[in-house]
Amino acid sequence: MDFDGLDSGLPAGWTVNTNASATGAGSAVGFATSHTSWGNSTGAFGNYASMTNNAGMAFPGTEGTTSQSACLKRALGIRQTAAFGDPGAAFVLNIANTTGMANFQLGLDF
Repeated sequence: MDFDGLDSGLPAGWTVNTNASATGAGSAVGFATSHTSWGNSTGAFGNYASMTNNAGMAFPGTEGTTSQSACLKRALGIRQTAAFGDPGAAFVLNIANTTGMANFQLGLDF
């Protein structure tokens, strides 16, 4: 599974939360499906161009908004600000119906 379908929303089981802590997952918040530029300074969860996986090559980080928006490889991300998500931002995965299953693996590319 990947996040390339973020234009249609978060994948099944995923939420984005604020006010998370060591003892709680916080509260789910909205997620804008429109493409978000890396330079956008508004605090929010967003649908960003993936820097590390674009047709087998990494972006160096200097791409403009047009190149970022055209990127088919997408990444779920957050722009934290003093007013949003800092502290307490969380990416939450809820896996259901796991009776009898074992050895789950989750790989993340930050």
